[in-house]
Amino acid sequence: MRATAFCPGHVTCVFQPHRVDEPLRSGSRGIGFCLELGARAEVVDHDRLEVHVNGVAEDAAVTREALGIMGADGLLVRIETDLPVSQGFAMSAAGTVSACLAAASLQGSTSEAAFHAAHVAELTRGGGMGDVAGIMAGGASVRRSPGPPPYGEVERLDLHGDVLLAVLGPPIRTTDILSDDVMRRRIESMGSECIGSFLKEPGWGSLFTHSRRFCQETGLLDATVEKALDALQPHGEASMCMLGNSLFFRGDLAAARDVLGDDTWTCGIDLAGPGITNEGRTVNEKTNHNVD
Repeated sequence: MRATAFCPGHVTCVFQPHRVDEPLRSGSRGIGFCLELGARAEVVDHDRLEVHVNGVAEDAAVTREALGIMGADGLLVRIETDLPVSQGFAMSAAGTVSACLAAASLQGSTSEAAFHAAHVAELTRGGGMGDVAGIMAGGASVRRSPGPPPYGEVERLDLHGDVLLAVLGPPIRTTDILSDDVMRRRIESMGSECIGSFLKEPGWGSLFTHSRRFCQETGLLDATVEKALDALQPHGEASMCMLGNSLFFRGDLAAARDVLGDDTWTCGIDLAGPGITNEGRTVNEKTNHNVD
C-alpha cells in the first residue's frame, strides 16, 4: 500500500516559548504564515521504518519519533523538501506532518492524530515549537495560546500576497538558542510584548514592525541578516525568519533579488493547508510552487 501527502512550510515571525508537563499544551505563542513551498512525503509498506530525505537515507529523528507515536514502524518514507532545513522555514515540521498524514491514510487514522504526533515529536526532538499549530491553521495566523488545536488557540489572519525568502548564513538549531536561560527569558518577555502590540493592529505593516523589533531586541539578529534587511528597506519590508539565518520580504521582488542574489525563493501564502495528494502524484515529481 502507498500514500502521498503535501504539507506547506511555515515562517514564524515572533514567538514566545511555553512548556508545561503536557506536550499538547506546550509549544509557543506567536505570529507566522504558511508557505506554498513545503514538503512532500510518500510512504509505502516496508519490513522496517526507513526514512529518506531528498534522496538520502537519514536518521530523521523528528519524523521517526512522530511515526513511532502513531505506531507506524513498518514504512519506507521518502520526503522531499522545497527549502533548506534549520533556516526558519519549518521543513522538519512539514516533512514530518506530510509523512504522518500519509501514514494515517494507510492506517485509517485521523489527520488530528497525525498533527498531534508531529507536534509532540517536534518538542521532544528539538524542532520548532509552534510550526505544527500554525500549519494546522493555514494561511497567516496568531497562535494565541501554545499547542495544536483544540489544546491551543490559533486565530487565522486575513493576510495574503507573495513573499521572497532568502538564506544568508549557516543553519540555526532552536535548542541551541533556547538552552541559554538568559536568551530564553529575553525571548519570552519580548515575544509576549510584540504579540500583544501586534494584536492591537494586525496587518502586514504591524507584522514587519514587531517582527523586526523582536529579532533586534532579543539579540537574535545576525549582523549579515541585519545588513541585508537594511539594504532591502528602499524596496519593501523585510525581517528575520525564526529561527534561521534567513529573511522574508514583501515588496518589489525583482529589486530584492538584485540585492540578495540567487539563493532566494518566491512563493505565495498557502491557504489550502496540508493533506493527502492526488493519486499518482509522487515525491519525485517537481511541482512548481513559484508564483513569481
